[in-house]
Amino acid sequence: MADSTGIPIDPMTLPPVHGLPAWSTGQNISMHVYFSTSPIGDVFGVVNRKNWGQAELGPEAGGFPHWTWNDIPFGDWNEERREDVTIEIPQAVRRNLSSLWADVFLTKDGANPNPTNPGFIPGSVHHVRKLLTRYRKKPKTRKEHNLLTSKNETVVEEEEDDQSGLIVPYWHPNLTLALISDSPVLNLRQIAPVIHPHLSITGERDESKTNTFYMPMIFPNDFWHLREHEVEINATYPQDPNEKLFLPLSVTFQPMSYMKMQVYASMTHGFEEAAKNGQAAGELDEIKRMLVETNPWFLALTATVSILHMVFEMLAFKNDVAHWRKKDQMVGVSLRTIATNVIVQFIILLYLLDNNADTSWMIVFGQGMGMVIEAWKITKAVDISVIRSPPGSTLPYKLDIKDKHVLTEDEIKTQE
Repeated sequence: MADSTGIPIDPMTLPPVHGLPAWSTGQNISMHVYFSTSPIGDVFGVVNRKNWGQAELGPEAGGFPHWTWNDIPFGDWNEERREDVTIEIPQAVRRNLSSLWADVFLTKDGANPNPTNPGFIPGSVHHVRKLLTRYRKKPKTRKEHNLLTSKNETVVEEEEDDQSGLIVPYWHPNLTLALISDSPVLNLRQIAPVIHPHLSITGERDESKTNTFYMPMIFPNDFWHLREHEVEINATYPQDPNEKLFLPLSVTFQPMSYMKMQVYASMTHGFEEAAKNGQAAGELDEIKRMLVETNPWFLALTATVSILHMVFEMLAFKNDVAHWRKKDQMVGVSLRTIATNVIVQFIILLYLLDNNADTSWMIVFGQGMGMVIEAWKITKAVDISVIRSPPGSTLPYKLDIKDKHVLTEDEIKTQE
């Protein structure tokens, strides 16, 4: 390899072009699942001389559960494992002083994941972490009272506003560990940013020195998790700090293709960005639930009807605006009715915004556009301007409203 001037270039000085799988398919591998509160993944206490799996729970406890799935055929699409465990949540996690992680070790050739064990082989052990304590704003409670039935007040949770800043940990009872089992050759120059956190490069090069190797990818799939299934970890603290807290966790292992992983990772990232930009969590969960529970044909029909509804609504707005632009005579038009419509639609819009967790933004957009058009109609019926107030007035300026309507001959005769 040489540059434009003919000077040889060492390929090792250039970024690798492709990523090749470091482990070949068809061999049996093992997956070791541990839980710890170590912030750096030091599960076995090699760095800090501390057993993170037991020290947080005290000597009387048996530590966090851990297990090993042996003889997993790497590349077998029918392989699936599941383990249901109960985990005691340490006091440090309940006080928001620490986080709980799932530390997953993938091994081959009978290697041991513990670096202090003689059976530890660096190239045969791959370590992946997944944060189990999910942090987000604490929902506020809103009391509702049914005025028609006079029932007791019910407590409804809705998203807290951005001013509170109260962040609390939540727990989801399911964890899915997907192993990318097709071992594709990756073009490292075209890797999507959402794939980078799951890609681990070994740094070694092949014979051409232009390609490198990557470790097997383990993708913790959170896409189908719904917030209604989450529980607040410190809901019982500090009311009873001495009471132990046990939470269930179901861990599932399954194979997944690289293309499917890209789709899930991109959609998860898109939903997270939408939530950061103000999209209601309830609406995002409804989209997920719809994808899971709805027949694909019915889902396609619903999407088609929704698109047609938007198209027809925009055409109705367009025709309404075009009609009022050409309208010169205001005969039969009641300004009081138009103003009433604006007020009523504004109240409905405020109600929809207040209940944005249960309202589609498509409905909010249509309601807001209708209100704006009704307000614009007022300017076609009257002239609104700001003028100086007469001497002695409290405010220096006031609104001057003049009717644009010119009486016709029939209306003049009627008045006479």
